[in-house]
Amino acid sequence: MNRLIFFPFLFLYEIITTNPVKIITLIVLSISLYTTYHCEEDSIKRTKILSEFVNSKGEYVYIYGGPDNYSNETYNKPQKLVNNILTYKAPSVTYTVSIIAFWLSTIFLVIAFFAGLSDDSMSWSYNDCWLITFSTLIKCDYEEGKYLYTALGRLIEIRDQRANTYNSNYLSRELRIYGFRELMSCPKFTTKTENRNSKLDKLGI
Repeated sequence: MNRLIFFPFLFLYEIITTNPVKIITLIVLSISLYTTYHCEEDSIKRTKILSEFVNSKGEYVYIYGGPDNYSNETYNKPQKLVNNILTYKAPSVTYTVSIIAFWLSTIFLVIAFFAGLSDDSMSWSYNDCWLITFSTLIKCDYEEGKYLYTALGRLIEIRDQRANTYNSNYLSRELRIYGFRELMSCPKFTTKTENRNSKLDKLGI
């Protein structure tokens, strides 16, 4: 029963460890989407104006910055200065980066999705992750010269030889049991060891 409780978490763990790049991209997509919706497109900036003048086009130019890095803001109308400080809107760096990250991650996931339809190496490998996780529910007991494979109190198979341990991650595939529907069609079963332990528990031993 404890194995069944942890089953969803083990399945999620397999998905994450099998698809680290896609998971990271999905996280970037989620964060960028959240930031885009909760961040102003423009940010308010304040800077001290060093000088101002009207250029040949009749535009109002405000000069600010340091000796080696002068910049300017140009407007069609004169701007109000408070203590020689100009308040203006500028594109938000956070918003811009979030938009770029959102579209790049979206494009990557879309390409990965369609590529995965024809290339298993690009897919999310849900089936493999499921089989590996489902195999953790299966246990093997050795009684009277036989190997008993059970899961959740159901007898899957009795074998004379132990299943291929090299392929233990895909034990469910080797035993041809692929999910809970097939498992529930197996007969209920308890091993002699389980029966003995149950009786000892009732006796408090």
